[in-house]
Amino acid sequence: MSGLDFNGFKKRLRGYFSTGYIIASEVVADDINTAKRLSSKR
Repeated sequence: MSGLDFNGFKKRLRGYFSTGYIIASEVVADDINTAKRLSSKR
């Protein structure tokens, strides 16, 4: 699915799974920051 734009990716998800989800960029940024914080505590 690499190389698909957002709408293409959403269409592919719906084709395979009959659904698609929109995740706010703020949520993604928070998750990435959390993962970085956790990985630096090793």
